[in-house]
Amino acid sequence: MTARRRALALAALAVVAVAAPSVAFAGSASAAPTPVSTCTTINQNGTYVLGQDLSGADPCIHVTSDDVVFEGNNHTINGTGTGHGIEVDAGLTNVTVDNVTVTYWDFGVLLASNESTVANVTAATVDEGVRVTGDRNNVTAVDAHGLVRDAGVRLVGDATTFTTGTVTGQDGVIVEGDDDVVRDVTAVDANAAGFSVSGSNNTLDGVLVTGTDPQYGIAVAKYNGNPAENTVRNATVAGARDYGVSLDTTTNTTLENVTSTGTDRALSVTSSDGLVVRNSTFHDAVQGVRIYGSDDALFDANEVRNTTRDGVKLDSLDNFTMTDTTIVNDTSSSNTYFALNVEAVNDSVIARTTVRDATRAVKFIGASARTVLRDGTISNAGVPLTLDDAISVVVENNTITGTGAADSRGITVNDPSDGVEIRNNTVSGVDVGINLYRDNGTLLRGNTVLADATGIHAPYTENATFVRNTVRGASSYGIDIASSAANVTIYDNLLNNTNNVRASSYYPNAWNTTLRAGTNVVGGSYLGGNYYAEPDGTGYSETCTDADANDICDSNRTHYSGNVDYYPLAAVSGGGGGGGSPTVDVAPTTLDVGDVTVGSSTTGTVVVSNTGSATLDVTSTALSGSDAARFSVSNGGAFTLAPSATRTLTVTYSPTAVGANSSTLTVASNDTASPSVAVSLAGTGVATPNRNPVADFSFTPASPDTGESVSFDASASSDADGTITAWAWDFDADGTTDALVAAPTHAFATAGAHDVTLTVTDDDGATNDTTRTVTVARTGSRSTGGGSGAGGSGGRTVESRSLDERGSATFVLRSGSVRGVAIAVPGSTGDVRVENLGGLPGELGATHGTLVSAMEISAPDPTTGNATLRFTLGNVTRFGVDPANLVVEHYVDGAWVVLDTTVERADAGYVVTAETDGFSPFAVTSLRRAQTSTSTTSAPTDDTTETTPGPTDDADDAPDDETTDSTTSGASPGFDASLALFALAIALLFARRRA
Repeated sequence: MTARRRALALAALAVVAVAAPSVAFAGSASAAPTPVSTCTTINQNGTYVLGQDLSGADPCIHVTSDDVVFEGNNHTINGTGTGHGIEVDAGLTNVTVDNVTVTYWDFGVLLASNESTVANVTAATVDEGVRVTGDRNNVTAVDAHGLVRDAGVRLVGDATTFTTGTVTGQDGVIVEGDDDVVRDVTAVDANAAGFSVSGSNNTLDGVLVTGTDPQYGIAVAKYNGNPAENTVRNATVAGARDYGVSLDTTTNTTLENVTSTGTDRALSVTSSDGLVVRNSTFHDAVQGVRIYGSDDALFDANEVRNTTRDGVKLDSLDNFTMTDTTIVNDTSSSNTYFALNVEAVNDSVIARTTVRDATRAVKFIGASARTVLRDGTISNAGVPLTLDDAISVVVENNTITGTGAADSRGITVNDPSDGVEIRNNTVSGVDVGINLYRDNGTLLRGNTVLADATGIHAPYTENATFVRNTVRGASSYGIDIASSAANVTIYDNLLNNTNNVRASSYYPNAWNTTLRAGTNVVGGSYLGGNYYAEPDGTGYSETCTDADANDICDSNRTHYSGNVDYYPLAAVSGGGGGGGSPTVDVAPTTLDVGDVTVGSSTTGTVVVSNTGSATLDVTSTALSGSDAARFSVSNGGAFTLAPSATRTLTVTYSPTAVGANSSTLTVASNDTASPSVAVSLAGTGVATPNRNPVADFSFTPASPDTGESVSFDASASSDADGTITAWAWDFDADGTTDALVAAPTHAFATAGAHDVTLTVTDDDGATNDTTRTVTVARTGSRSTGGGSGAGGSGGRTVESRSLDERGSATFVLRSGSVRGVAIAVPGSTGDVRVENLGGLPGELGATHGTLVSAMEISAPDPTTGNATLRFTLGNVTRFGVDPANLVVEHYVDGAWVVLDTTVERADAGYVVTAETDGFSPFAVTSLRRAQTSTSTTSAPTDDTTETTPGPTDDADDAPDDETTDSTTSGASPGFDASLALFALAIALLFARRRA
């Protein structure tokens, strides 16, 4: 070749790729996105970009191939009111539908494939915005609004995740499949339900329901099966017409950190065994919570407030547990409704529950049996506790305080209750402490009653037992059994009232037990009858004779005929701890419960001990100070302690605002040395713990070229309890912040996959990050136009690099089977650039089977007049190419000439080397038969050859997708040997050459 021809030929080096038409390789890493301008069927893998709004019939976009990306490019697909805007067939995998609006369809998007993604979809005037019937899919950022006749999003398949979005419709979101997750989605003004779940093992997390239209905010209910193991957490229903959260015929459903407000019934549960409701709030509703027919359930650490018709109604339950729950401000005006209404609840436990500021606090009805109410607090209640038709119910260790209203009763047990046990409770602030009416077999043990009128009133009561109770301060009677009470056993009680007993001669009762050794209620050494004291110290037991010093009065105490105490207790004197005085000890005297989130509560304990040698009478445990309303005390009130006995008071702190609170707990007793002991209480209300923000972003274009400006948008990021205040972008995965705004732009210099990370910060300083991959193509690799000819001047530069001091340059340009390019021109300097030629100059001969692309080149040594070109290929055997037939050809004087070629096996592919004396367009081809030119080929064969590649074959090794004519003259079956619609030219522009 002459020097002049060589100089002209140093214009371009073309790397050409032609694919077999029987196999689609559009999904390869650098395949050009296919523009879409009409409704169409996508039956080859690859990326498809919508270039304009569309209108069409059912379905407008129909995907029938795996590995497809449909980029809507923020355009709209309009329908005619029926059919599907976008339909992805069943059985497919790895399909993405992104950035598109669908209107006027039955289904905006129907996703029947598996392991696919629907993102950034807006749907309006549809039956359903997005319907997912396949499994293991991802749906994100869906906006279904306007007229949605059925569901914004319906998940029919299993193991699908739907994150972020705003939906409406007859139902906002319907979950019919199993193992689905819906996270951070808002349902606005749905008609039937914001979220409806009928499958199993599903999770709603961070969802929000707003508006006044939905009949149900969140509904988990039986439709086609029995939903089980569903979870709703961190959810808020801020408005629903009838039910905030409704569970109907479910099993093992969990509600955690749920808030439901502004509804007729905040939580409704029917026939849902194994229910767990924890750390949730139900407020400002007509009825707070109703749980019916649901066995083995747990209701733990919840708050119900501001209701007008039952705060919590428990109905027809077995083995139910309620713990650490607060019910506040139920203002039910009818005697049918209570803050805690317990009907037909059996074998259950209600523990550490606080009911306060209620018109009617707690009621047991409907033959509730063997249920325990314990360790709780009922305070400031008009009607504190009523038991109607209760069977073997136990009420123990509760502190019950009324409002002091006339004729009020602390605890009432009514007919036909039977076998009720009321133990170790403290009752105060009422007219009548404990009222038993027509009941049978009730046990009162260890209670402390401080009543305004009557301590214990028991008309028409039979077979009851009162033992070791303390009744004081009653202005009428300590115990009144004059109205037809019979067969009542009353012993070891401490009565300290102006009138201790009212009885009748018509109905005999026992006022003592068999005399026996044992510590009695005032610390004496014998058990027998009762201790009768009066406020002025002149009571019968205080003044009786005890000649034998056995702590029993020597004379009987006769109330009425048939009502005689034969062993009245005497004041303790010598022996048995008598003759001493009580000593009160309270610890600690300072209690700081620390930081507590506003709207929640915590507890601490104070222990009251009697370290003296006589009975300690604690007359009150009162709170005082400007912040006293923030504290409450259970197990306090009035009580007695024998020598060495202790009692633990539980102090609850419930802050209502941020800031420090303090109060004083005063324990008053008959300890003459310390008649009152003060305990300093403190706590600090702190703001609700901040919820972390959620980072999310989009970018456009979806498949940019190198050097092309990419616009990023973080507006999809959110903060549930505040605002996003800062954005930090890392475009090159080096850990360094590259941009600090919400919507930056960035151009990538190199092709390939680039991980972009967005970190957002909220107004409380919390952060969250997310990473998405941007796949960048070589500049011009998506173009199909351009000129032809050896010069290749019709293309545009994709990438340019300078030769180094050795005259070498290396590229990594993934395109089908291409792995990389390295060019060496010893003694030369200059630039290397890649251009899109848009066509193949001339025609290859009929001897060719197919053409494949190559990437790695060693440039010629101009001092010798020879050049060595090295192409590195992937595993071309997957595409029916025999590596033994690979050759390199160059285009000279209007014809393709085969060069001397050597093929070597390399890691995961092959290296093709050829000799040339100048540059021009080059092609790597696979010959169909032996050549007669100057070519020599030496190539090892691959030991595993696939002759029929499919869509799931190694896409990275695939030749670029081409449209070819398999009937071209001289070509092998299935191959085109004459057309190349896609070509790359690498031109060497030398700034200088060695002389």
